[in-house]
Amino acid sequence: RACPFPMVAGSVQELGIKDAAGREIKNLEVNATATEWEGQQAYIASLRDVTEWKRMTRALKESNEKLVELDRMKSIELFKGACERNSAVGCTELGNSYFRGAGMDRNKETDQEAAKLYEKACSLWGGAEGCARLGYLTRFGYGVKMDSWKGYSLIEKGCQQGSGYACVELG
Repeated sequence: RACPFPMVAGSVQELGIKDAAGREIKNLEVNATATEWEGQQAYIASLRDVTEWKRMTRALKESNEKLVELDRMKSIELFKGACERNSAVGCTELGNSYFRGAGMDRNKETDQEAAKLYEKACSLWGGAEGCARLGYLTRFGYGVKMDSWKGYSLIEKGCQQGSGYACVELG
């Protein structure tokens, strides 16, 4: 008799078993091998219940996402404290968090905040990366008025102060 789901020899497939209400109650892993039985094509299939493994994998993924978010928020808190104490690296990294939308939705306001933080970093000792990042934002008009020449000048300043990123941007 025919199998109620497609068999693909040599591959591992997942099959969800549902109850009468359509809720998935079991997850099976199906491994099939093609063979011949009494002169006709047949399949030998092994089924393995992976329901618990799938549940644990989902729970682990959710837990990991929560930890990553907590770690991101802690990093932002630490960068903010460092920037308040006039650390160019702290201001630059906090600016990166705002510009990349780490732990927040990226929008015009976060771009403007990133620009302010990069500007502060650029004015501090060791702020080469801040100058480079501010130059990039200025060159393309992210969070600040677009000004290609000023952006280029800031990137050049970053390169002169030792920012590898800035030197690569200059070509």
